[in-house]
Amino acid sequence: MTRSDFIAVQKTCERCGVRFERPVGYPIHQFRKKRFCGLSCSAKGKENYDNTIDDFFALLFPEPMSGCWIWMGTLHHDGYGQIRIGGQVHRAHRLSYELHRGPIPDGLGVLHRCDCRPCANPDHLYAGTEAQNVDDAVRRNRIRVGEASHAAKLTNEAVLAIRASDAPHTVLAKQYGCSRVAIRNARIGRTWKHIP
Repeated sequence: MTRSDFIAVQKTCERCGVRFERPVGYPIHQFRKKRFCGLSCSAKGKENYDNTIDDFFALLFPEPMSGCWIWMGTLHHDGYGQIRIGGQVHRAHRLSYELHRGPIPDGLGVLHRCDCRPCANPDHLYAGTEAQNVDDAVRRNRIRVGEASHAAKLTNEAVLAIRASDAPHTVLAKQYGCSRVAIRNARIGRTWKHIP
């Protein structure tokens, strides 16, 4: 146990006004974030807790060098901003796109022109398909392809040899130490697309 484990800290519940202490062993940095004395008050507090569009814009920080509008609110574990408005959780970049450009077309996502996931600048956003998103990521070297991928079992030379060979997939799979499906996909160009 550290010294901070023995520091008694008291807070007042935002819902019922009762004073409550930090339990022994409860991390002090987490206790400082607590707003309610228990689950009952926390649940009651959440049913009325919601943000507004003004709250959304207040959490955007314009970064002058890149032009990005950095989201300063809650981040999802994947790095994209999120905010609860109208009882529903919205991704910050998608909400910004909808507020500035209108509804997102069916079947499309909101993609970034910049490489900054927390960015919500509508000038950096456009509607596109998942395939466009992946192609963009490959072009900007955000996704490693071919030999650069940590999962690659083949090399560029091996793929060229596989495509030139008439041997069955199973024979080549044993020769190169990978699956028959990996050989087939490399041969027909489903994978290793960067090699002509």
